[in-house]
Amino acid sequence: MKSTLANPFIFFDEYLEKGVYDDLKNFYDLKDDFLVQDGLISVEFDKQNHIITFINSGMVDKLPDTYIKDFKSILKSKLDEETSITIQFIEQGFEKRFSDKKEVKAYQNFLNIKLNTLSEKKAFNEFPLLQTHINKLTTIINKYTTHTNNYQFIPSFNIVSENKEQQIELINKLFLLLTENPSMINCSKEEFKNAFTGQEIESGIHWLVLGKNKSYSKPSLFYLINALIDAEYLNKSIINDLNKFVAYVFRDNKGNYIKNIKQSKAYISKNPTSKDRIDDIISSLKI
Repeated sequence: MKSTLANPFIFFDEYLEKGVYDDLKNFYDLKDDFLVQDGLISVEFDKQNHIITFINSGMVDKLPDTYIKDFKSILKSKLDEETSITIQFIEQGFEKRFSDKKEVKAYQNFLNIKLNTLSEKKAFNEFPLLQTHINKLTTIINKYTTHTNNYQFIPSFNIVSENKEQQIELINKLFLLLTENPSMINCSKEEFKNAFTGQEIESGIHWLVLGKNKSYSKPSLFYLINALIDAEYLNKSIINDLNKFVAYVFRDNKGNYIKNIKQSKAYISKNPTSKDRIDDIISSLKI
């Protein structure tokens, strides 16, 4: 089973319990296939290190004198990919929680408990390569633990997704939809990406939607953000600090900081300017 954002260790949990032994059995079962297919007529086993050496006693053409199959290389190929996926989920998990130091600490504790559970499994001591990859995960967690006390809260948004690749795809799609003629925003694509991946921004996103009074429409802006939250593209945990996020990320249509944000949030309209277009944008985001 693949790891997820909610459970970044699910692959390792199941693999150390059963999967690694299934792969090892398949590794040794392949020996007969090699003998028949390639004409290798003798074989030596190193079951301590899980290495099979096929000997070309029959002098089969185009084959070396010995051919080695090492289980470690099979294991490494699988673990490299899965470790990379797990690291992405761990980093996204920290990014989602950076607005609340208590949540960061709780998440660290959760991850460390899971790692301790993994290290207690039988396979952890039987296959040294597993220890190497678990150590990589420990290093990532410790990196965030080290920087937690020095962390500076950056109130930019963070699109929720299964992985980093999907997150960027969603952000690019949202940017494209918001900038279709007539554009609802004005900013560079890079600035928009930073604004929705929890990064620092410089000039902010200019909100171009105008209300009936010909001024930029704050109700429309809040309607968009709340629609993203309701559709679970943004984490609900930002609601309490939503004014800070909007103030940091967005500017009015002239590039000025938005004023009276608290008042605007209190009078959110159910039918703001460009409501239908915003609804269509949210519907179109599905991947």
